[in-house]
Amino acid sequence: GSSWQVTNNIGRVGTSVASYRSYDIAYEQSTGRAMLVYAIYSTDTTKDLAYKIWDGTQWSTEAYINDPSSSDIQYYWVKLASYPLATGRVNEIALIASEETTDDANGWIWNGNIWGNYLQLEDTVASRTRECISVEYEQLSGDAMFIWGYYDGYEGYMQSRKWTGSWGSELSQVSIAYA
Repeated sequence: GSSWQVTNNIGRVGTSVASYRSYDIAYEQSTGRAMLVYAIYSTDTTKDLAYKIWDGTQWSTEAYINDPSSSDIQYYWVKLASYPLATGRVNEIALIASEETTDDANGWIWNGNIWGNYLQLEDTVASRTRECISVEYEQLSGDAMFIWGYYDGYEGYMQSRKWTGSWGSELSQVSIAYA
C-alpha cells in the first residue's frame, strides 16, 4: 500500500529464458492474494512452471504446474489474467504459456486452490522468440479469451478460444500479415 518490500531470489528461471517474459503476476478477485507464475529450469518432468502466492505478508513455498502433454518443457512466455466480476468464479485466474520445446501454447485455470483445466491450445505457435500469446477476461461476461499466433508455413493466423467455466470451441481464425 505505501512502500515497497524487496524479496530476493523468489525463483530460478535459468539462463535459456533470460531474454523472454517468462513470468507474470495477477490477483485473485475476492482474496486479493497475488499469484506469481514463472518458468523454471528443471529436468523434473512434473515441474514445468512454478508458482508462489503472496498473501499480503509473505510468499508461499514454491509449487509446480505440470504440462501433461510432454516430458521436459521449458517455457519462454507466460501471461495471466484475473477474473473481473465480484460474483461467480471470483478467485479464478487464467494462464496461457508458450514453450520452446515443441512450440505449444497451453492454457490452465486457477480456481483459487489448484491449477487445472489444462488444454493444449496450439502445437505450432507463430514464434518462439516473440510473444504471440495473450489472455484477458471480458469485463461484462467474465469469459476469458485466449489468443495466440499460428504460422502454417505460408501464412500467419490469429486463433482464439473462450473459457466460460469450461472450454469452448476454437473460434474462427483470422489471417494476419506475418513479418
